[in-house]
Amino acid sequence: MLILFDIDGTLVRLGSAGRRSMEAAFERVYGIPDGFANVDFRGSLDPSLLDQARRTHGIPQDPVAEARFLAHYLEVLESTLDPAHRADQHLCPGVEPTLQRLSSGHVLGLVTGNWREGARRKLGAFGLWERFAVGGFGEDGTERVDLVRMALWRAQAQQFDVQRVAVVGDTPADVESARRAGARSVAVCTGWNTEEDLRNADPDLLLPDLESGLPDLLALLEA
Repeated sequence: MLILFDIDGTLVRLGSAGRRSMEAAFERVYGIPDGFANVDFRGSLDPSLLDQARRTHGIPQDPVAEARFLAHYLEVLESTLDPAHRADQHLCPGVEPTLQRLSSGHVLGLVTGNWREGARRKLGAFGLWERFAVGGFGEDGTERVDLVRMALWRAQAQQFDVQRVAVVGDTPADVESARRAGARSVAVCTGWNTEEDLRNADPDLLLPDLESGLPDLLALLEA
């Protein structure tokens, strides 16, 4: 089975590292502080976050400036990540044993709104990047379901079996994208949405976290 994980709020909690890094890059490139003040990051794609902030401030599209923004963002993000010394940067409960258990007999992948290089830095800070064989990333589409479909395409290209797929995430957007892609959906309450938000999204399985929910997750995947 192919199991696709979201990153922020599902695998890791990084405090405000992502937002702060984007704010710093936006100010450096566009000269505007607090550029993302009114932007909701939950379940969003990084390129669309930049587009929202740019439009909010009446900034025209400019691929050169956007490339500079991404370069600065990745630079700041990498310098900000320090899980060894920051209490607000940590793995979500149960991530390590869950990945270890699922890696036997399943293919692990990612579906995340992060730019691929941002995802690599975030998971690399915890030594997890190499645990995932395939992924769909923020630059792979305009909707989250596009990212799921891209991850499936990449898995097929590597000859992985994609007849049975599950998406594990912490937002209603993760649940919706799984449903639209024909995959099973698993929602975990370790992100920034409430349990009620996630329950109303009607996932196939709702878990408080991966640590306490591992037996139920295994049962779903093996059904």
